[in-house]
Amino acid sequence: AQRGHDIGYHSFNHDNLELFKTEEVIRDYDRWLDALRQVLGAEPLVHFARPPFGNVSPQFLNLCRERGLVCTMWSWGWGGTDVADVVTYNVPKTKNGDIILLHTRTFDMEVTSAGLPWLAAQDIQAVSLRQLYYDFRKEQSESKGCDAATGSSLTRTCID
Repeated sequence: AQRGHDIGYHSFNHDNLELFKTEEVIRDYDRWLDALRQVLGAEPLVHFARPPFGNVSPQFLNLCRERGLVCTMWSWGWGGTDVADVVTYNVPKTKNGDIILLHTRTFDMEVTSAGLPWLAAQDIQAVSLRQLYYDFRKEQSESKGCDAATGSSLTRTCID
């Protein structure tokens, strides 16, 4: 947090939040936020939320609306116990604008150690989720007759 990294909500206990009522999901978030405040000793800025197991439920979306969070998913998972397989097949499919799901288990860190240099060699820059979201919103607001969500750009391609 002190170095400017984003901290996003992913639940307090990694429960399957689609089994909770909206009020329970909000209580879980508030409990998580209180714990984060205690750890940081300050009020954190939290912009993003990713549901455990990728379960985007109506309750989770209600939480995001209530607390002003952007529900965020991923394009590619770079995790798995077969490091060689992930490095061979998942990493090369990554392109600009993708969100990569990373974990901190030993075998996942091995994939990350191989994947980050690969990204650099492809001239793909790792950016924060906040920057990616900002760029996406900026391109959407400045589209001026371009087709949104098409082409090789993050969000659009303009045809002259």
